[in-house]
Amino acid sequence: MKKIFLLTIISCALFTTISAQQLAERSFFTNTNYQWNPAMTGVYDFTEITLNYRQQWIGFKDAPMTATIGGQVPLYKRNMAVGAFIVTDKVGALRSNTINFNYAYKLNFRGSDAQLSLGFMGTLGEYHVDGSDIVVNDEDDLLLPEDGSSKIVPNAGVGVYYTSNGSDDFDETYYYGGISVNQLYTSNIFYGTSPTNYKRSLHGNALLGARFVNMESYFEPSIWLNYGAENIYNVNLGLKFEQYNTFWAAFSAATNLTFTLQGGVILDQDFLGGGVLRIGTQGSYNIGGLGGQQGVGYEFFTAYRFEN
Repeated sequence: MKKIFLLTIISCALFTTISAQQLAERSFFTNTNYQWNPAMTGVYDFTEITLNYRQQWIGFKDAPMTATIGGQVPLYKRNMAVGAFIVTDKVGALRSNTINFNYAYKLNFRGSDAQLSLGFMGTLGEYHVDGSDIVVNDEDDLLLPEDGSSKIVPNAGVGVYYTSNGSDDFDETYYYGGISVNQLYTSNIFYGTSPTNYKRSLHGNALLGARFVNMESYFEPSIWLNYGAENIYNVNLGLKFEQYNTFWAAFSAATNLTFTLQGGVILDQDFLGGGVLRIGTQGSYNIGGLGGQQGVGYEFFTAYRFEN
């Protein structure tokens, strides 16, 4: 049953022209938000390098796997920030490798810590199909993609982000919001002698949240909306608590009935020459009808940050 379930997913992706969720699933570690909205690059006054690995649906072989490494650097004297990240995403016979570059311009308001950011993301992706991983009854089926089919496709995204405090993440209570559109270039890939293609579709997301700071800790409720073409959407509600340079914990619930728990420790003893190391992990489970087939998911996260 588990193999049939996975093959159904892969077949839908390979053998039709689809407009569905095609980006790797968003990580609920908030440090990676700039990978979804380029305007959220370099929001605070520290440089950060992040690394995370996620395995979804470990109930069967060849379930989705995503690995990401990236970084973001604020350039406050120039009212801008830059960032970059590399993503490897694999599910069954489908694999994508993308490199992404972010740029954000900051608009500051006189007499206020509020900040409006305008962001741009440029992406170069390589998409690959491994025909040897596809189980079929008819090896001569014309819909099968060529073994080793791959294509390199450029893309772009834009975003806007507003925060009532754009200087320090523990300075004072504040609120924020943002909206972004990804995959502006809706191209087809995997064309060859086979009629198979895989259409990249417009995606969007929106975020609203607030951070309630109390001395050296804060609570942060937020709501994140993901939207894909053909009215595919998902809403995630999150709540995070963090103790300054000690630990954090978070809970989230999504409209697709996926629940997650995460936690992490923060090492701040002049780590590696004055920086702060953050190490976290997360578990997820879907309580819907397919939850038992999917199994649990997990993610590991590491970030190193240092003041500019």
